[in-house]
Amino acid sequence: MSTWEQQQNQQKQQQKLTLISRAQDEQKRKLLSMDFKLNQVLSKLITLTHAKQAPFAGRHSMTQFAASWNMAMDRFERNSNRLLNRMQQNVKKWQREHERHEHINRLEEPALADCSELDEQQRVDGVYKLLEPEWNEVHRDFHERSCAFATAGPAWTIIQRRSSVGNFQLDNFNRSWNEYRTGFGDFTKDFWFGNEFIHRIVDRDDYVLRIELQFQNGTQLWTEYELFRLDSESYNYQLVIGQLNGNSSMSDALINHNRMDFRAYDRNGNDECYGGWWFDRCQDAQSNLNAHSIIWGNNGHNEYLVKASRMLIRPRHSDPLDGDDIYAEDSIY
Repeated sequence: MSTWEQQQNQQKQQQKLTLISRAQDEQKRKLLSMDFKLNQVLSKLITLTHAKQAPFAGRHSMTQFAASWNMAMDRFERNSNRLLNRMQQNVKKWQREHERHEHINRLEEPALADCSELDEQQRVDGVYKLLEPEWNEVHRDFHERSCAFATAGPAWTIIQRRSSVGNFQLDNFNRSWNEYRTGFGDFTKDFWFGNEFIHRIVDRDDYVLRIELQFQNGTQLWTEYELFRLDSESYNYQLVIGQLNGNSSMSDALINHNRMDFRAYDRNGNDECYGGWWFDRCQDAQSNLNAHSIIWGNNGHNEYLVKASRMLIRPRHSDPLDGDDIYAEDSIY
């Protein structure tokens, strides 16, 4: 049994125990109420007995009291049994209702494997949990995705988002190799999805990469690469990109990073390099969305002052091209 199945079974057992505990609490409350009422009845019986008979007036008064006591106890026992049966029926009813809702939810929420499978009619951006949770060592779920309908067609999976806060201060993306491997940040804010997760997604199909930049003057530009792959950690998450989409609204600052290894300050890099990216020498990088400032432009200089960035991917069958046209001219793949 998988960890997820064990968690689900534990949750179901906990829900059942909660229902039973709730029923027991309700039963105790009603029994206490009945006990209180019984004491009131007994008090009245004793009062009436003393009012009509002198104290210790003989066997006849005690016989009447005993008969009244027995009647009260019989009534209490009948009411208690009836209440207990009713509570047991309610528990079974709650359990059946819970199981029915659980079945309905499974029917209404079909399993999705990718953001691109979301309903294109509703087009709702947000964080989605797809398939069964699959946690990595830092408790990030492979099947939890930040999805966006950034363009026409199916939704994209956001793998990087970064924006300035306050006085144009960018969130710290100068992270270790392991942090870039497992992912960091908050899907509702700034984050890196995780190189291992990205590799697993794009390794099963051809994916398109879209990069969006927002500048201080309000300008928003984008570029797309018709193929995006990330090799495994054994090959340092080497980058492979295809040709640039001819409709892109900004220049190609990533092509010179093609087939380069991913680097971080503590692996394949040096102390002068800030932020994980694909390069040989960070000083010569023409792009680095994770640097101290967001870099996109020739010779490592920004064409404009970039305020925010995000990287998105989706299967290439959403943006079909003919045959080998998706590959860069000098690609070895």
